[in-house]
Amino acid sequence: MKLREIRHLLGTLPLENSRLQIRSDLDNDVLFNITAFKSVLPVLKLIPPYRESVEKLEEGPLFLTTADNLAVAPRQQHEILKISDYLFDSALALLKMLDGVLVFQKENTVSVRLPDPKNLGEVVRDLSSIDKAVSQIVVHKDIDGTVVVQDWESGSFWLDLFLGTHAALSLVAGAAWSASKIYKKIQEGKILRENVRTLKLKNDTLEEIKEAQKKEGERLLDAQARDLQKRVFGDDKDNDYLQRLKFAIKTLSELMDRGAEIRPALNAPPEIKELLPLNEDLLKVEADLKLLGGGELASEDDELSANGDGESSQSAPSENSSEDDFVQGE
Repeated sequence: MKLREIRHLLGTLPLENSRLQIRSDLDNDVLFNITAFKSVLPVLKLIPPYRESVEKLEEGPLFLTTADNLAVAPRQQHEILKISDYLFDSALALLKMLDGVLVFQKENTVSVRLPDPKNLGEVVRDLSSIDKAVSQIVVHKDIDGTVVVQDWESGSFWLDLFLGTHAALSLVAGAAWSASKIYKKIQEGKILRENVRTLKLKNDTLEEIKEAQKKEGERLLDAQARDLQKRVFGDDKDNDYLQRLKFAIKTLSELMDRGAEIRPALNAPPEIKELLPLNEDLLKVEADLKLLGGGELASEDDELSANGDGESSQSAPSENSSEDDFVQGE
């Protein structure tokens, strides 16, 4: 989870008014403000460092009552208050710290997470791939976009790219959405081929499937790029720009296949947020692939490598580029 997302979640919580408290009631010490306290726990649970602590509370007596106050045994009371104080004190401190270190996120910004690199060279290549893919489609007289690194989140591979205009943001969001469709098709292809291998069918059958998937991938890439071009430019059929769109979509799908993510800024318009998050269908396909041992298969097949060395996204398209450059199989 990004630090900026954690800051956003913490900012939605009434932390000062939701702390669990204790008071003496006759001969017992009673926990109170339980309802308000429990109301913030689902959000705190979304933040990785707090998940285990919230789960411990969910297993205890606070979640066995609907009352706003509760008398519990001294030992249990001590443990509950210890966890409660940790959650609230650390959350308030974290919120204050993040307010001091995070750069304000401009409008028309997207967040990109690079694939986990094996070395510095991979970081440089991936940054170059993103720059080429995005720049070629947003630096256009009708889009008036730019690609500027606004921020690099400390301790992570997340960076914020400022795209300059809403038109550029919409275009990149559309390209990322199309790339997710290509990525999903690739994962489904891996699952199908792994099923064929499991059934121990003839190699000829597997090759035929790969060839059919390659052609389907080419058709899907072409269709996605043409649809995006039409939505942005209407009936203007500029073939050079079409190839640039296809290059961008293909490059982003390659990066997604290696673990990259693209997310909207927290202040992005709703229509942009609908395009960029990874949807549940993609997550389901990834889970199915892992069950079939697809991680090893992805390494073996190198699904998207058009030139056999895994660096097909490094060459920009020209007017002579064609959809045949897109390879879904080996």
